[in-house]
Amino acid sequence: MLALNAFRTAFAGITVWIVILAIGWADRILVVPFSALGGLLASVVMGMALGDSFHIRAMNAIGVARAMPISSSYPLLTTLLAVTWLGEPVTLANASGVIVIVAGVYLVASPPRRIEGVALTDPAVVRKGVLMAMAASVCWAGSTIVIKPALDLTDPMIANGIRLPAAFVLLWLLSAQSGRLIPTPWSFGRRPALILAASGGLSGFSGGFWLYAVREAGAAKAAALSSTAPIFAAPLAVLLLGERLSPRVGVGTLLTVVGIWLVL
Repeated sequence: MLALNAFRTAFAGITVWIVILAIGWADRILVVPFSALGGLLASVVMGMALGDSFHIRAMNAIGVARAMPISSSYPLLTTLLAVTWLGEPVTLANASGVIVIVAGVYLVASPPRRIEGVALTDPAVVRKGVLMAMAASVCWAGSTIVIKPALDLTDPMIANGIRLPAAFVLLWLLSAQSGRLIPTPWSFGRRPALILAASGGLSGFSGGFWLYAVREAGAAKAAALSSTAPIFAAPLAVLLLGERLSPRVGVGTLLTVVGIWLVL
């Protein structure tokens, strides 16, 4: 998982830097304030290194059905931190929208609850998994919060050009430390490597859009709206993969649409 994420991040970084070089912005990286650089790197450590790792461990410990709703609650914490730390304004409608979005995404993204193995009967394993999922939520929220001041000092395109290479190096080192280092993306095979490249290219653009959203709309709104990815994945799964939508997914999609309307 770490190796896959590392290569996807590498392709994303290459895509972003092609754009930066094409528009002649490469020299802008030399004037990024040190304080902004610190925030950008801190967001990488908190969001990708710690947050993603905690989430993966939580899913391994207590399963997707239990870990997903806990980890996916990070927009709620992000909103709280954005109001108290960053001084972002929030209305009752905005706050209600965040809660409705989290509920909708949970219904779409998580499978129905079921007993997933003997490990779930061990209270120690359950407690550890819950704590890991909570830690993932805290890290993802913290990552969104610490990057907001940095984006007030530098362009999101340049910020993305800094974050992605740093994330690749960090994920590569973590992959090596875990003993699961894979030398090249082609080790997975030609087709998976091409899929990784395409996915990385798209994530490079999506990451840039997310940074623009954080700067222009605020951390609270950006966190809530960016968490709606499963809602867009559901109809694509129907059209491209022939999957069937359950009533659970239909209700979750409706809730998320209502939540987006309230947030906006």
